[in-house]
Amino acid sequence: MFPLSFLYPAPTADISTLSNPARSIKVARHTHCSACTCQGLHPPDHIPVILDDSEDYQEALEQADQAEVPTDEGFWMLCECGHGWDEHGAGMDVPSIEMTRRTRVAMRIDELLNDDGKLLEFDYEDEHVESLKNDQDAESSEEDQPLASTSRSKQVSTKSGPFTSTKTKPLGASFIDENGDQRAGKMVSAISVTHIIPKVEDDDDNENKNKLTVKVEQLNDLQIDRLASGVTVDVSRTTANEESGPPAEKPPVAEERKGFIRFKVVNNDGDPEKMIILTGLKCLFQRQLPKMPREYIARLVYDRNSEGMAVVRHGLHVVCGITYRPFPHRGFVEIVFFAVASRYQTNGYGGHLMNHFKTYIRKAYPTVNYFLTYADNYAIGYFKKQGFTKEVTIPRPVWVGYIKDYEGGTLMQCTLVKKVDYLHTKEILAKQREAVLTKIRQMSRSHVVYDGLKQFENAPEGFELDFRDVPGLKESGWDPELDKIARQPTRGPQHKAMARLLSDLQGHALAWAFLRPVNKEDVLDYYDVIKKPMDFSTMEMKLDNNLYPSFNDFVDDAMLVFANCKKYNPESSVYARNATKMERFVREWVASERSKNDALGY
Repeated sequence: MFPLSFLYPAPTADISTLSNPARSIKVARHTHCSACTCQGLHPPDHIPVILDDSEDYQEALEQADQAEVPTDEGFWMLCECGHGWDEHGAGMDVPSIEMTRRTRVAMRIDELLNDDGKLLEFDYEDEHVESLKNDQDAESSEEDQPLASTSRSKQVSTKSGPFTSTKTKPLGASFIDENGDQRAGKMVSAISVTHIIPKVEDDDDNENKNKLTVKVEQLNDLQIDRLASGVTVDVSRTTANEESGPPAEKPPVAEERKGFIRFKVVNNDGDPEKMIILTGLKCLFQRQLPKMPREYIARLVYDRNSEGMAVVRHGLHVVCGITYRPFPHRGFVEIVFFAVASRYQTNGYGGHLMNHFKTYIRKAYPTVNYFLTYADNYAIGYFKKQGFTKEVTIPRPVWVGYIKDYEGGTLMQCTLVKKVDYLHTKEILAKQREAVLTKIRQMSRSHVVYDGLKQFENAPEGFELDFRDVPGLKESGWDPELDKIARQPTRGPQHKAMARLLSDLQGHALAWAFLRPVNKEDVLDYYDVIKKPMDFSTMEMKLDNNLYPSFNDFVDDAMLVFANCKKYNPESSVYARNATKMERFVREWVASERSKNDALGY
C-alpha cells in the first residue's frame, strides 16, 4: 500500500520550529549519498510530495503511516536509491553541533529553491545550490585532523618578502589575497579552520625554512550561525573580542554587499523594468494586506504621483517594499503601503529597507523633514522601532487634505535627523556607547573587579559578613536601606492586566472612533457638552505614567469613553451602537479576567 503522498517540511527561517525528523529529511535531501552516486534523498518513484503546511497535510500523514516505505512524522526515510537518512548525512552518529550546521545550510538551499519555484523538484540543476550541497559532506574520518583540513578548501598564497605562506581556509571564511584585499567565499563546511604557516628560522638554516606549523581555531556558535546564513566570518576573533569589537554585520547588509538583494526606486514612467517591479509591489501588498481592497492598492501603486522602493532578489523578485507619495512643498512624505513577504519577515529586511528609504529621501528631497503614515495596530510596534511616534508635531493645516484618513489606523510621524547616517546607525551607536562607558570609567570604579571573598573559607556556621567589609561596596555608596527602596516595584500588580485590556481595546474592530481625542475643529460644540472627555490614547498616556492607582480607576475611564459617546450622539447612530458593544466587551473581559485573578478587585 502506498500513501497518497509524502510530506516535506515547509521553508522556515527559524530552526527551532523544526522537529528532529524535519531536520533529518532536509539534510538528507541535500547531501550526497555515501553508499552510491545518489545526489540526495529522493522520494520513491511515482509518489508525490506535499508541504507539511498544506491543506492535505492530515490526510497525507494518516496514509503515510500505513506505507511500505518507513516514515517519521510523514517524512519518507528511504531514498529511491535504496539507502536511508544515515547514508545521506543525517544519521544518529552526527554530532548535534554539526547537525545544526547542516540543517542551516539545508534551510538556505530550500530558500533558494523556493524562490525559484523548485522546492518540490528533486532533479534540479543550479550552480549555487550545488556549491551549497557540497558543504553537506560528512565529517572527516581522520580523528587527528580538524574538519576544515580535509574539506574542499582554497589555497591562498600570501607573499611576505622572499617567503610564501599558505593558508588553508574553508569556503566561506574571509581571507586576504595577494593584493591585500579582503575576499569572501561561499558557506563553510566545517567548524574549525586550519592555518598552515611556514616556520622560518635563521636564513642560513635552509632545512627549517619551509617547516610548517599548524594552528587550529575553533568557530564559536555565533560564527557558525553567521556562516550558515552566508555572512563572512573573521575566525581570528575570540568570543570576547566579538563582544567588545565592532558590531556584527547584519544578514541583510551582508546580502546587499554580496549582491543577493538590491534596492530599486521606481515610478510609473512606462519603463518595462520599473513596471515589473511595480507589479511585484502590487502583488506583495495585496497578499500581505488582505483587508485592503485590491483595486485600491493597484490604483495607488500605479498612480503617477506615487513612487516605490523595493527589495528585489534573484532578478526582479520583490520581497519587501514601500509605496509612498512625496510632498516636498509641504515638507513631508506619506508612506502609503509598507510590507515584507511572510517568509522574509525575520530576515531584517524591513528595518534595512526603512534605513535605505530615509537615506534616499533625504538626498532626493532635501526639503522633506518628516514621514507620515497611518499604521494599523499590528504595525505600530514596528514603526516605533523605526523612529516613528504617535505624537504628531506637524501643524495640522500642513497635512490635512493631502493624505487619506484611514478609519482604525493610527497616524504616526517620523522626524528625519540631518546629521544621522541611517545606513550606519549601529556603528554610530556602538561608538557612542563606548564613549559613554569611557567617561563612566573615568568617574567610577564600577569596572574594577576585586578578588573573591576569603572570609567564608573557614567561617563557622551562621557567620554573617558586614557589608562594609566587602571590597568596593562601601566606596560605591551602597546602603541596604536604599537597596530595599530601589528594589520595590514601580508599578502595581494590576499594571499588566490594564495594559492587556488597553491593547485589546485599541485593537478592537469597533474602536476607531475612540482611539484619539475628538478634534474641536471638526466637532465645534463637543467640549461644550462633554465636560470630562476621555479616549484610548489619553488612557495610554496615563497608564505609561502610572496615574491609575487601581484597576477600577482604569475601567472607570474606559466606561467614561463610552458614556461620553452615548451622551453626545443619538442612540441610533453608529457611534452610540459601537459604544454599547464596546461596553459589553469590557464587562465580559473584566469578568473573565477576574475569574482568573482575584487581585483585580473589580
